[in-house]
Amino acid sequence: MTMESCDKVGNTSVNTMESSPQPWALYDTGQAVAALVTQAQADGLAVHQMGGFDTAAVRAGFGLGDTLTPVVVLAIGRRDSAAELPEALAARETAPRIRRPLSDLLLPARTESGLAA
Repeated sequence: MTMESCDKVGNTSVNTMESSPQPWALYDTGQAVAALVTQAQADGLAVHQMGGFDTAAVRAGFGLGDTLTPVVVLAIGRRDSAAELPEALAARETAPRIRRPLSDLLLPARTESGLAA
């Protein structure tokens, strides 16, 4: 199963007919995808999120107008342990996951005199 998420980013409001920016649309989409991934994994499903996709093809394939902006594509399904993947993909799939340290991802704290050490 593949899903696409679209938001009205900076276009017509979701709840009214007025045209107003929706600056929180991308944040809301991220939260919705996070909840969907969490639930899917709890149900034994795998989710692959794709941000790099052909926006024009998604628009055409789903008949989307200019008021919707495709944001993410999700592939949802069951993992097949017996699947025969090419060697390079199989190695990537079974490789240990390496995460960057939290300190690399956070901005330094600020004090009144500038950045903290």
